[in-house]
Amino acid sequence: TVRFVIRGFDMKILERSLNIAHQLHVNRLTQAHHIYSFIFDKNELVSIGQNNMLTPNKKAYDIGLKYNIQHFKDYSFLHSEMDSIGKLANKRKITGKEHLVVIRLDYKFQTKLAKPCKNCSEVIKAFGFKNIHYTDNNQWCSMSYKDIT
Repeated sequence: TVRFVIRGFDMKILERSLNIAHQLHVNRLTQAHHIYSFIFDKNELVSIGQNNMLTPNKKAYDIGLKYNIQHFKDYSFLHSEMDSIGKLANKRKITGKEHLVVIRLDYKFQTKLAKPCKNCSEVIKAFGFKNIHYTDNNQWCSMSYKDIT
């Protein structure tokens, strides 16, 4: 069970994200852990992303070029945040008012730390996301792009 610690936010979005992550995770139990990202515009789910650390990805490489992130140019594996942001950016403009939810599940379906890495944080900041929520060992945490250093 994940403990909720975020106040002033519709917890149904986080519960819905966790339920979808559990459904997706059933098919991915060959990896020790897996990370899922969800973007909501108000209460509407507008994008889902999954990490892929097994196969290099052109989209990750292109993000590295566009935002000058050397790590993505050198190690072009797709992080879930980049997958969900890239899918949404291809469909419509990202306003920054959306909620980005990041969930990491281990092989026992337990939530683990899913705070975006430094490189993903740079892209999240560039898009101006004001609402970022992530799991951290059976609890939820929240931050804004302004909290990214």
